[in-house]
Amino acid sequence: MMIEGSCGHTVEHISHLWDCTIGDYNEKNQRCTYYISVCKECYDKYEKDGIILHDEDEENKWLGVE
Repeated sequence: MMIEGSCGHTVEHISHLWDCTIGDYNEKNQRCTYYISVCKECYDKYEKDGIILHDEDEENKWLGVE
């Protein structure tokens, strides 16, 4: 059975998906966060692009919450 990640790529087993929170913008161009499950290749790309939020402090900073 193949499993599709949030990135649209398929993996063979659920353990091949990486869960992460990313900082993005919603349809109103406001900062928001998304919790997604992606393949390793996409996780590495998001990490390189600096859009993965690693903890609550980073999430709050992205959202402008004090």
